[in-house]
Amino acid sequence: MSYSPTKPLPYDSSDNCPIYNPFSSPSHTSGEDDRGSIPLKKARRVVSSNSLSAFLQRRKSQRMGSRSRKSSRRLKGDDVSVVGDVYTSYASSPSSSDLESLPDLTDDDADTPETTPIKPIHKFTFLDTISPGKRLIFADNDTHEQQQNHNIPKSSVLSVFQVPELVHRILLFVEAQNDHQPHEPTPIRRKPMSYNHALLIYGDKESAQQAMAENSEQQLQQHLTTTNPLFNCLLVNKLFNRITTELLAKKFYFSNDVQFQKYVKSTTIGGPNSVQFQPQSFNLYRLFHSNQFLFNQAINNINFHNLTSFELFMCPKIYPSWDIFQTCGANLQSLIITGSKTIDDDFCYMISQNCPNLTHLDLRACELLTDSGLYHIFKANHKLQLVNVGRKNKGHLITDTSIGTLVKNNHHLHTLGLAGSYISDVVLWQIGYNLKHLSRLSLNNCPRLTNSGVANALNQSRFFPHLTVLELRFNLQLTDLKSLIHFKNRKNYQYYHQEQNSAGDLLLVELCETLMYRMRRQELDLDKLISNKIMNDILYWINDQWENDGDLPYLELLNSRKRKRQ
Repeated sequence: MSYSPTKPLPYDSSDNCPIYNPFSSPSHTSGEDDRGSIPLKKARRVVSSNSLSAFLQRRKSQRMGSRSRKSSRRLKGDDVSVVGDVYTSYASSPSSSDLESLPDLTDDDADTPETTPIKPIHKFTFLDTISPGKRLIFADNDTHEQQQNHNIPKSSVLSVFQVPELVHRILLFVEAQNDHQPHEPTPIRRKPMSYNHALLIYGDKESAQQAMAENSEQQLQQHLTTTNPLFNCLLVNKLFNRITTELLAKKFYFSNDVQFQKYVKSTTIGGPNSVQFQPQSFNLYRLFHSNQFLFNQAINNINFHNLTSFELFMCPKIYPSWDIFQTCGANLQSLIITGSKTIDDDFCYMISQNCPNLTHLDLRACELLTDSGLYHIFKANHKLQLVNVGRKNKGHLITDTSIGTLVKNNHHLHTLGLAGSYISDVVLWQIGYNLKHLSRLSLNNCPRLTNSGVANALNQSRFFPHLTVLELRFNLQLTDLKSLIHFKNRKNYQYYHQEQNSAGDLLLVELCETLMYRMRRQELDLDKLISNKIMNDILYWINDQWENDGDLPYLELLNSRKRKRQ
């Protein structure tokens, strides 16, 4: 077998890669045979331009070329040509049409990847809003170089807790969900005066015992104090501290005499971190031992221009300064001063001159107030929705003179407390006639109310359409409670049997133990009377003599049975 000297493939002229030639024979002596006896060299790998290997090789050469150009800028002139020569040999590859038609006989395991290459995914961060000077920041090396080229500072990447608007909204939710302002909650039902009273209300022993136990638990919970979570927000960062301080400055409240004294001492010393209060609500709760001197020192550093709610709950020794109400003026909507031994009719006259937009007025147990001072407030304010002027002592100082003016000028009242006042049946009639939105009415210990006046007001079907709570405790002069029973039954019937769109509310009647006992006795008497009427109607229908149905009368039937027994 002879070797053909035809050159089918180009080969490398170097002697680095000799391969075994199975066609060579040592017996040939001609020049052509000698030429064929030379060991063949490894042929250059022929790669199709459309194959995956060619595509990967071009990508690799392009990356290497870009890196060489970057590095060549840092070298001197004589080194640039060397680098260029090195990389120009990389780009050269055979492109003959004859060679492309031949199959690739070489092993490509060294250059072919095991899996298809996957383009790396850029890691970036979406921002809520992008200002013109800021850009999205990617997490790979190329974008980091672009960031340096564009001189984008690292501080342009903002977190959620560095945006003031978002932090303010977060802290508003924290404040709304954790309102720690002290206040007296409105009870769903008054505490029973005794265990017998609870039995009369609920009817069985288990419910009575449970009601007495719940009241004791509520009293214990009222004395428990919790920490405002906004105080913890002060320690997060400077932005949280600034916004939290602004929110805390809108509410000024204390419920402890010792803490209030400490605050006054800190304000007199004048520390650099003292908060400048501009409260919308001012609340002092049960400060029995705080005096007028401490109050005057506390309000020196407070701005009352934005005040909408002012409350002094059971602070008997404190007289509010007139400057507070002259400063806030028409912005004040809620005024609550209970148990005060200092405010008088002059204070009420000042309120009527400076605060004409009140909606809530609570002056319970302020025994120095009379009809004269309340008359001016009720005459100047026409937007009142809640009024409570109840008291235990000196009730004769509040009569029809001031309450009549209140009912006449404020038709949108939904809560009215007149406990202990000396109102008459005339005012009760005016309340039912004018106040169609009234839902709570307190008439505890009103000695001038009579049986006829209460009956005339409650028997009117158009009066008190939305009344849900009626308190008549300690009105021992009321002996006939049948009108109250009929009124309660009518309201309950409307609530359970009429349509949802119609006016009907379940009524809760609060009575003391004596009146509750009277009411239960009269309810039993009414039940017996109704039962007797029903029985008489049935007997009349059975013993009807004008209908000849063939039935014997009831008495004759009994007599016939007696005769048969004999």
